[in-house]
Amino acid sequence: MYPLLQVVRGRTTLRIERELRSSEQWAPERIAQLQCQKLQRIVAHAYTNVPYYQHLMRQRGFRPEDIGSLEDLQKLPILTKADIRSHREALVALNMPMKHMVPGRTGGSTGEPLQFYHDGAALSAVRAAKYRALGWWGIELGDPEVMIWGSPIDIKRADTIHGIGTRLLNRRILPAFRLSEESMLTYARMLANWRPKLIYGYASSLTLMGRFLMQNNSTFGDWHPALVVSTTEVLTPQNRELIQQAFRSPVADEYGSREAGILAFQCPHGSMHIAAENLIIETVRGGKPCAQGELGELVVTDLNNKAMPLIRYAIGDVGVLGTRACSCGRNLPVLESLGGRVNDIVVTPDGTLLTGSFFPHFFKDYAFVRQFQVRQPVLNRLEVLLTTYSEPSEAELAQVRVALQRFVTSEMAISFKLVDDIPLTPAGKLRHVLSDVSAEFL
Repeated sequence: MYPLLQVVRGRTTLRIERELRSSEQWAPERIAQLQCQKLQRIVAHAYTNVPYYQHLMRQRGFRPEDIGSLEDLQKLPILTKADIRSHREALVALNMPMKHMVPGRTGGSTGEPLQFYHDGAALSAVRAAKYRALGWWGIELGDPEVMIWGSPIDIKRADTIHGIGTRLLNRRILPAFRLSEESMLTYARMLANWRPKLIYGYASSLTLMGRFLMQNNSTFGDWHPALVVSTTEVLTPQNRELIQQAFRSPVADEYGSREAGILAFQCPHGSMHIAAENLIIETVRGGKPCAQGELGELVVTDLNNKAMPLIRYAIGDVGVLGTRACSCGRNLPVLESLGGRVNDIVVTPDGTLLTGSFFPHFFKDYAFVRQFQVRQPVLNRLEVLLTTYSEPSEAELAQVRVALQRFVTSEMAISFKLVDDIPLTPAGKLRHVLSDVSAEFL
């Protein structure tokens, strides 16, 4: 049924997926050569057809033939979210009819929503990368899937004509932004009856669902999903273990965005493989390339989207690029670590960066902590919101403060506030760290 749907839509996802299953086995040099060829094409297209890049490149005396290697990409400036908002129409290709463009927008959970366009070929490449990665785990197109998903965009589409494709794909979407005891009981019964092979959702939503299942001793008899995919948020080791126990299933990480699609996906050997045939990822700090193994802001170049090319786009996340080959045998480059969003980082007064993944490791040693959120309104102050299993004593909070002070220096003032709930974003995500200063240091 899905091949027929692709014919109707005029897309070539399945063919591209077959090509990706082959190219992931190529030597790294051949993959890099493909990236360079596609980079040359997208830059030439942007120079000829996209007003924003026409002006930018001519102003700099830059021509498409100046791209002779992947390193030459650094000759172009970084594209920010503010640039896209200010020049959105000028970033749209003039040679592509609007009827061939698919509009999209981010959820805006970290600020003003971002609007953009894709073309059908680019969307096919994104879907192909996802299906290729799921195939590493034995998941095939059309296998029953449940999405515990928080995007109002997708929920609304599932209730309209767009939902026909979702149903043909054997997929059901459960709202993640309405998780309550009652709704999770309903979801648990639905999972037990429908028995999906794949469960896909936000890290925080899967954690809440997993905790509910464990606390209520909910079991699914002889059934368990073949795979649970965690996406959108950084999954902590503790929550990964919880989800694995609750669903009796392996858990894989997916890293993606609405603007750029699937950026990286975890293989069964544990590596986050970058979808290198579709995009280039750089790490920068202060606008300069990072040293090997250095944490930096992720800058993404989409090699396929001709409708609205995003070249050297600062996606708003931080991470470290890997240098070692994966034991799985795939030669796709690896994202060694993902530190969350730029404003998921706390900057200490001495300039040390603490990524969002630091704090789950820190708070796991305090049994009374249920959930937390760390806020940094200014460089020398942290405000910590806590929900707890039991009310901590002043001595216990003082112990936490002393331990945390060792990492953030004595110059950082730390305050605690006990709350009943930590609000989720409108899309159903839990933000562990909110910093108003980190962007200045990356």
